[in-house]
Amino acid sequence: MRKLTTLLCLSAVPLTLLAQPADRSEQREWLMQQIRLGEATHRESLVEDSLARLRLLEPNNLDALTASIRQAVRTREIDRARQLYADLHRLAPDSPQDRQMLRLLEMNSGEGEQTLQQIRLLATAGRFEEALTRYEAAFGKGEPPSLELALEYWRIRSRLPDQLPTTIDHLYTLDKQYPGSPELQQFLAEQLFRAKRNDEALAVVKRMAGESQSRNLAAGLEYAYLSKQPVSDASVRAWQAFLERYPGDAHQVQVQELLAGQQKLTGDPAWRAGQLGIRMLVEKRTPALAERNLRKALAAYPKDATLKGYLGLALARQGRRQEAVDWLKQAVAEEQDTYILSKWHELLASTEYWLLMQRGRQALNAGNYNVAQQAYEEAARRDPKEPLALLGLGNVAMARKQLPRAEQYYLQASRLQPGNENTVRALSWLYQAQSPARYSRYVASLPAKQRQWAAQSAGGQSPGSSQLELLRSQARQSLERQDWAGAERQLSQARQLAPNDPWLASDLARALRMQGKGQQADAVFADLLSRQGQEPTARFAHGLYLEADGRSQAGLDTLEQVPARQWNDSMQALHKRLQRQVVLDRSRALADSGDIAGAMAVLEGQLAANQPVAQQIGDLQQLAGWARQSADLSAADGYYSRILILQPDDTLARLGHIEVLIERGEITAARQLLQQHEPQIPVDRVDERRRPGNAWAAVGERDKARVLLADVARRKTSPDALLYRDLARMVPNAQADQALDYYALAMRDAGLLSAEQASPRDDIALTRASRAKDEDDWLRQSLRQDVDKRYQRQSPTVTVQQDYGWRDNDGAEGISDLSTSTTMVHAQMPVGDGLGFARVEQVGLRAASFDTDADGRHHEAFGSCSFGGEGVTSTGCPGGKETADGVTLAAGWQGDGISADIGTSPMGFEVQNLLGGVTFDGKTHGIGWSLTGSRRPMNNSLLSYAGAEDPRTGISWGGVTATGLTLGLSRDRGLDDGVWASLGYHWLQGKNVEDNKRWRAMGGYYYRLINRVDEELRIGATAMTWHYDRNLGGYTLGQGGYYSPQRYLSFGVPVSYAWRNPDWSVYLEGSLGYSWARSDDERTFPLSSVNDDIVNHYGGAQGNIDGTREGDNNQGLGYLAQAMVERRLDDHWVLGGGFTLQRSEDYSPNRALLYLRYSFDPWQGNLPLPVNPLKPYAEFR
Repeated sequence: MRKLTTLLCLSAVPLTLLAQPADRSEQREWLMQQIRLGEATHRESLVEDSLARLRLLEPNNLDALTASIRQAVRTREIDRARQLYADLHRLAPDSPQDRQMLRLLEMNSGEGEQTLQQIRLLATAGRFEEALTRYEAAFGKGEPPSLELALEYWRIRSRLPDQLPTTIDHLYTLDKQYPGSPELQQFLAEQLFRAKRNDEALAVVKRMAGESQSRNLAAGLEYAYLSKQPVSDASVRAWQAFLERYPGDAHQVQVQELLAGQQKLTGDPAWRAGQLGIRMLVEKRTPALAERNLRKALAAYPKDATLKGYLGLALARQGRRQEAVDWLKQAVAEEQDTYILSKWHELLASTEYWLLMQRGRQALNAGNYNVAQQAYEEAARRDPKEPLALLGLGNVAMARKQLPRAEQYYLQASRLQPGNENTVRALSWLYQAQSPARYSRYVASLPAKQRQWAAQSAGGQSPGSSQLELLRSQARQSLERQDWAGAERQLSQARQLAPNDPWLASDLARALRMQGKGQQADAVFADLLSRQGQEPTARFAHGLYLEADGRSQAGLDTLEQVPARQWNDSMQALHKRLQRQVVLDRSRALADSGDIAGAMAVLEGQLAANQPVAQQIGDLQQLAGWARQSADLSAADGYYSRILILQPDDTLARLGHIEVLIERGEITAARQLLQQHEPQIPVDRVDERRRPGNAWAAVGERDKARVLLADVARRKTSPDALLYRDLARMVPNAQADQALDYYALAMRDAGLLSAEQASPRDDIALTRASRAKDEDDWLRQSLRQDVDKRYQRQSPTVTVQQDYGWRDNDGAEGISDLSTSTTMVHAQMPVGDGLGFARVEQVGLRAASFDTDADGRHHEAFGSCSFGGEGVTSTGCPGGKETADGVTLAAGWQGDGISADIGTSPMGFEVQNLLGGVTFDGKTHGIGWSLTGSRRPMNNSLLSYAGAEDPRTGISWGGVTATGLTLGLSRDRGLDDGVWASLGYHWLQGKNVEDNKRWRAMGGYYYRLINRVDEELRIGATAMTWHYDRNLGGYTLGQGGYYSPQRYLSFGVPVSYAWRNPDWSVYLEGSLGYSWARSDDERTFPLSSVNDDIVNHYGGAQGNIDGTREGDNNQGLGYLAQAMVERRLDDHWVLGGGFTLQRSEDYSPNRALLYLRYSFDPWQGNLPLPVNPLKPYAEFR
């Protein structure tokens, strides 16, 4: 009755309040979480209940007071809110809570509400900057004091330039503070869609779909997103998922119609041909083949304007412009999608323009000047900002000997695009035809580079015969020959004749700078600017000089001495370049200092759609490189995708995408892309050509990779550590010496080895140089790691280790107590493309002696020694102790992605077993995985490992093996933390032992408090659970002698520390855990076939053959302490040792070991971190 009353009382308490923690601080935090949850989901009853309990717990809690004030404001109890604020102000004047609640009350006063209304009106009118300024002037710049006001504030701020990323970051923070708020999640998803972060947005939408309050909002968001996606197999799957996720939604009928239409299209070969044609054009593949696919689609869909537009594009790319114009005109007339329509308008205008230019050129070449004139004039009207048509008109005038008219056209083209090479050449040609003097004056007015174009057009004739012109001519020739000293003499003399000529000053400063006379070069411009400081041309020349000298900020400063209204187009272009370079310099400085995130933020901030495409691509390439450097592969791939949108045939972006796939472990996809779009990089771009080689190697095509890199090496003339490293990676494992020779050359070029140490190769110096350093850049780090791995893989080693273990279990003497001595001789050597090993172990097992009675016999539950009862006349077994000795033979091999071993249980044991395992491993989407199939011994006890013979019946039993599969998963990017998990299922069998089954699940998280190459401090959390079908932990006949609870659960907190220097490596570990276990009752003699033999041996007496061994439930605290140390003795020998102590309720194993390792080749590289001694073969998993 008492239990029923208690249960009824508990049933009246809300479940959320039953879940509260017991600790006071934890209870306070939990109640605050409940308050924020109630505010987010508009559950005022939850807020009220949680506030009441928090006031009882802490009457003066500031957070409780602020939550009460917010609630009073929400319910429009303003007077109560003011009273509560008075209490808050009395308790904590000028605290953050005090200031925030004061702002809340101000916003809800008459004047504050009026201000807020004005701000809302400004925002509604699209005047977001003014709205934000007004908001911050009235209420300050702090975080808004409530969720509702925060959403309002960020809605305004999100509409300002460059504020979207900041808005999203703050919304994510609010989402953690106020989980489940439909309005917040909707706003967050909308902003993520705006930022083109569609995967994140959809993840938020799917969270919303799981809550009844936000389900309809989620459906609307997802419907709007999917409606904008092009028809494809992916869109069909997405709409199918939509119908499954939102049954009965208001959009259901429309979605079903959309889905039916899309399924019909995607199942039509003609439609798919059209999509293939479009895709080929987007990827800039063969336009003729794209044309065939588009015409096939148009035969089935003759009214599809999009297909017509793309057909026009395919024809234009083949030079068939008249046909292209015809199709594009149809597309413009019929297209309904305004976004695509603008594309066809632009493409039609461009195609018509180039068609006119083509007609003009053909007519001019044929001498039909009237037709050429008409074509060029029409082209100039079509695109008045493009100088090419004006140049064409000038060429027509020149052909007609109308030189003044030609000059007008050429000068008009020059004003449209100053510094255009074609315009400079045309004017030079014209002025040369008029008079040498006119030509000389024109050439003298040009910058040095443009003078080269003019000279080439003029056939190299001298511009004049005056002394100044002669000096100019001589200086120009000296500059072209890079005779900087001669140019300095000539230009210095010329400047005496024309001291105010900015281009003479510019050329002289350049000649001085190229001789390392930077101060004198600066003095030249200082002299010029002292007289011409307000002249735009002088400042322009100075800006160009500073730009060439890498002083972008100084270039901006000098250019800005001239009012912007006086700038010509060239000065404006220089200003843009310098501004951009300042941003690039700042971002690179941040990256060099290690602040990659800051560098990326700076560079992202200057990306703009109106930038030239080439600049955008360059910036995106840099961002992708930094993202990969910081291991953010998703961001890197996103940048590559943006490049390919801008320029679908960008080789380096496509190659970068392939490299990201490789780094994620998506090798098959990477190989397919390499085969479909093999990167074609010109032979003169030596540094870039190595990347395809590395990619081919990563997907397994090492021969192809080696050919590519060898070609690069032949063309390379300067030191290049990266090239030699990549070439070494291509060398087959069987040619390890060749690979190490390449690595030595790479280390020489990286400054890690001297030339004498690199060739011929000094192995001691090479391995010493392979020791890791925290200050290494990525190249040195990769070189050291590669040498460490390759050298050790090719160098044979022999290890001799003595391992001694003992344990005192909570059981009967002579049964569960066990000491184990294992002497191992382990040889490791290169085998094929991997690493092989061979091992011999001498194993000795010793159990404690049995407790005997006065007759020298024992009746322990071992074999049939405990068999007795009615009809059994002779019971018990002779005293003594069980022992087992044997020799294990094992061999194995490890390669890339696979490892295997095979061996025996110790020969000489009572029960013999063949053992072994095969493991496949890899990495997918950044997740490391391994799958192991194995047959391993259960070495829990002498019985389970070696087997035994029953002293009474002579029956052998034991020698249990576990056969099954284990899946391992892990994620560790080498940063501060990582996670791991393991799942296993095994069948357990032994000689004359009942069969059993086991499944295990384990997982953990760890965090590195210290994370350096020679020191690591790690803390973590682990959890594991086991389940065995049968409790076969007994030692009687038919039992297995291994721990096999039906339920086992444990949690642990491990802490480890590892440290090393050149000659020592130390590892310390401790852990504390708690476990729960339950074991069921089990028959003492569980195996019927063996029971018959027992009964027959005792003359048919049944005795206690049907007896039961009782199960148990236990729980308790356990701990582990471990220490390992390793010492380098010389170039070949290493000595190591350690111990492990483990204590729990009824299980206390201990272990001590000592080992000596010999390397056949000298080794002065890293000692292992942590120390990694051999494991006995019985402990392989």
